Amino acid sequence: MPYNITLAADKYVSLSGRLTENEIEELAAIGAMDRIEASFVPLPDDLAMLNELYFQKFPSTGLRLSGLASKNTIDLKNLSSLTYLQKLSLDGEQNVVGTEALTQLPRLKKLALNIKPLCEFNFLRNVSNGLEQLSLETKSKSLDLSILKHFKNLRAINLSIFRKGIEALCDLPLLESLTFKGSPSSFDFLNKMPKLKRLRILRGSARDFSEIYGNKTIKVLQLVRIPHLDQINLISNLPNLETLELSQLCHITELPNLSGHNSLKHVLLEDLKSLTDLSGLEHCPNLETFDFSMCPISLPLDSLVPVLRNKHLQHCSVSTASANKNQLFSLIIDSSRKKSESGCANVRKAITNDFGDF
Repeated sequence: MPYNITLAADKYVSLSGRLTENEIEELAAIGAMDRIEASFVPLPDDLAMLNELYFQKFPSTGLRLSGLASKNTIDLKNLSSLTYLQKLSLDGEQNVVGTEALTQLPRLKKLALNIKPLCEFNFLRNVSNGLEQLSLETKSKSLDLSILKHFKNLRAINLSIFRKGIEALCDLPLLESLTFKGSPSSFDFLNKMPKLKRLRILRGSARDFSEIYGNKTIKVLQLVRIPHLDQINLISNLPNLETLELSQLCHITELPNLSGHNSLKHVLLEDLKSLTDLSGLEHCPNLETFDFSMCPISLPLDSLVPVLRNKHLQHCSVSTASANKNQLFSLIIDSSRKKSESGCANVRKAITNDFGDF
C-alpha cells in the first residue's frame, strides 16, 4: 500500500509511492483529515487525481511536503494542478525551482514555506489574494515585506526575521497574529496594527519593549529564547493581555507586580532558570491558571505560596527534574484547595492555533 494512515487527534495520511484511482477513492472514503503528507513531490498524474477526487471534496485537508531531500534542485511545477487545494506546506533543505506553480492555486488560503535556500520571492506578487495565513522561514534576509501588501485577507504571518519593509505589515487590515523568529530593530510599528491580538517572538536580541508599552490590542504574548532580556515589565504594560508564555529567558529573576492587571488569566512559564520570585502574581485580579514547567530544582517550595494565595486562581502546576520535589509542590497546591493540574494545553492552543503542526 503506497500510503500509511495515522488515526490520531490530527488524522493524516503519509504517501510512500504512486497512487491509483482506486486508492485515492479509498482516501476519499476516509473523509476530511488534517493533511496528506509526503517527502517527495508526487507525479503530475497523481496530483491531478488527488485534486479532482479528493481535494475537490475535502478542501480543508492540507498537503504537506516535508523533509524534501534530493541531490538535485526540487521542481515544484507539478503542484500547479492542485486548483482545489487550500492549505500547502513545503519544508526542505534543497533549492527549489518552479515556484510560479504556487501562483496557479486560486483557492490557496494557507501557505507555509520552510525552505532554507529560498532567496527569490517575486512569485509572491501573484499568489492568490485570498491567502489568510503565511509562514516564511528561510536563511535569506533579502525579502522586502512590501511585497506582501496585496494580501489584504492575511490574518496570520510567521516570519524569519526580514527587516526590510517591515512597516508594510501595517497595511494588512486583518492581520491579528504575528510571529517573528528573531527580533526586529524596532517594535513601534506594532502600535499601527489595529487588529493585532497575538504576538510571538521566538529568539532574538531584543532588550527593550518599551515602544509597545500601553498597546491595547495585544491579548496573547509568547516570548521564547531571548538571551539578553533581563526584565519583563512588558507584561504589566499590556493592559488587555490575557494569555502569556515565557520560555527559556535565562536572566529573568522576578515577575513584575501585576496587581493592577485586570485582563491576565493564563500564565505559562517554562525553563526560566533564574526565576525565583513569583510574588507579582499574588494579587493579579483575574488569574485563572498558572503553570511553571522545567523550573529550577533550586526553586524554594515557599516561592509558590504567593501565587496560591491568589483567590481567583483555579489551576496550578509546577514541575522540576526532581520527582520528589514535584510531589511536594503537588501537596502544597492540593492543600491550598487549587486544582493541581496543568492548563498548558489550553494556553498553547491559544498561542499557536494559527500555525500548528501543519
